[in-house]
Amino acid sequence: MGDVTQIPSGSAFPIAISIDAATQVGGAQAPLMNCQPGQIFTLYFDNKDDRNAAFTSFTAGSANVQYFKAAMSEALGLTHSNPAVIPSISVGSVINLNNGEGGYQAMSHEFYADIMAKPYILLPLIQGPPPLNQSAAVIGFVALKITGISKKKRCSFNERHYCQTSRSRPLG
Repeated sequence: MGDVTQIPSGSAFPIAISIDAATQVGGAQAPLMNCQPGQIFTLYFDNKDDRNAAFTSFTAGSANVQYFKAAMSEALGLTHSNPAVIPSISVGSVINLNNGEGGYQAMSHEFYADIMAKPYILLPLIQGPPPLNQSAAVIGFVALKITGISKKKRCSFNERHYCQTSRSRPLG
């Protein structure tokens, strides 16, 4: 198996994860790069000082709930791929990171059952704490199985890490 350095349009779910950001919310959590396959990993989107993930509109500017609904539908295979919504992404691509209000709404309501039913979703990896309403370079990709979405705390999502990842062998 070789390294995965690019994924086709319509494949990536609109969330970017930091490979090296540790969090302290609800107790210390190691960064994704230190997790083992099968280990539970929680994504935190909205904590000002402890964020390890952000919603992404990929190459589109700011995104609203309609964009995130279209992107999630596409990434989940519910609609045909449209490169204007989710483009092909490569290691080195620069993606936009958003505050995620539209992403929260779409994930916790309309697509909850579809997300939970998927064996995994593909997500781009970035370095460092995700800067909201800015951009970051993609350093790799990871496949995760979502095992729960918190509706009470809309900022945390529990996910199971299925692939060992690192910058040199991101997914493959």
